Amino acid sequence: MSTRTQLSLMAAILASAIGAAIWFYYSRFGLSLGLKYATDPADWGSFGDYIGGLLNPLISLFAFYWLGSSVRLQGIQLQDSASAINEAAKHQAAQEALALKGHQLASLNMELSAIQSEISYHQSLLGTWLDQFHAPDRPVTVVSPDGIEMPIWGAVTGTGYTLRKLRGEQRRLIDRVKNLSAD
Repeated sequence: MSTRTQLSLMAAILASAIGAAIWFYYSRFGLSLGLKYATDPADWGSFGDYIGGLLNPLISLFAFYWLGSSVRLQGIQLQDSASAINEAAKHQAAQEALALKGHQLASLNMELSAIQSEISYHQSLLGTWLDQFHAPDRPVTVVSPDGIEMPIWGAVTGTGYTLRKLRGEQRRLIDRVKNLSAD
């Protein structure tokens, strides 16, 4: 039953009770007084006590009913609020997990970029040394990135080893990105 219907029903009951109380008072005392208008405050006080004595318990019952209804409604709202808070906490945890993944992916991307730059540098270095080796005067030594003069084949071998190591690190990082993306 809706609140509006409940209020209408209670208003009808209250109006009926007021009407019935007045009618009973009138039929019991009004007819015996000869239907004259009461001018004595004591008569009006008695009438007020009579009406109040009949209607106060009914009004108190209605007030108690609405108090109970409001307590029930607050309980329902509290459960709804708790449910909404739990749902919000789940969504926040999911967002935090996504944000963490985003930061991890960004970090891995920066590492991959650095490794790719290093690979490009070493490939360029190898290309330069090989071009020098094929030159007509064929230098037997080259200067390493550390500024050390060394035989060309030692420099090529060392750079090849470095490239293999960097490619392995690159594959490891790519696998980490794939695993992180799969989660």
